[in-house]
Amino acid sequence: MYNKEKIKQWLINLSNTYEKNKDYLTELDSKIGDADHGINMNRGFSFVRDMINNIDDNAAISSIFKQTATILIKNIGGSSGPLYGTFFLNASIIASNKEELSLNDIADIFAKGTNAIAALGKSKEGEKTMLDTLFPAVNAMKENADSEEDFKNKVMVSSENGMKSTIDMIATKGRASYLGERSVGHQDPGATSAYMMIEELINVL
Repeated sequence: MYNKEKIKQWLINLSNTYEKNKDYLTELDSKIGDADHGINMNRGFSFVRDMINNIDDNAAISSIFKQTATILIKNIGGSSGPLYGTFFLNASIIASNKEELSLNDIADIFAKGTNAIAALGKSKEGEKTMLDTLFPAVNAMKENADSEEDFKNKVMVSSENGMKSTIDMIATKGRASYLGERSVGHQDPGATSAYMMIEELINVL
């Protein structure tokens, strides 16, 4: 189960991870994008960290997610702000009136959030985006929500494999799509930041 403290710890750990990996994510983005993904993710989640550190102790999980969404939409440049913001906005809907989140709740959050990202970006799995990490993770979450150990192991393997699968893909969405076949051989930065989000979630379970 994920209680409010674990959710807060997840978001703080994630902000620290994006800070540590901002140069790595930006380097990945420099190969096929605008060379700003790491900078943008670090900027947005630094504001999230500040919010968590100053939030009312009585704030509900749904409120934490909603405030996270608002911060990311306002403070992350490019497409990542709306996409990650949409994810957490949908998370707040699933978490409504819940003091703890079960593994099934987490699976629902990721399913709803991933589908919302796909709809917003008019994208699908196999187009060298964050969805190539998220959709395999969602499937693993749904299939293993009855076992914490299987959930942790299978979700991590599925999301990592999904992230790495983007290396051999031709990008057909976003800035990377302009490169065509030259986008092959590079891991997608969005798929990588999505993997980090999942990894830190599993770490606090």
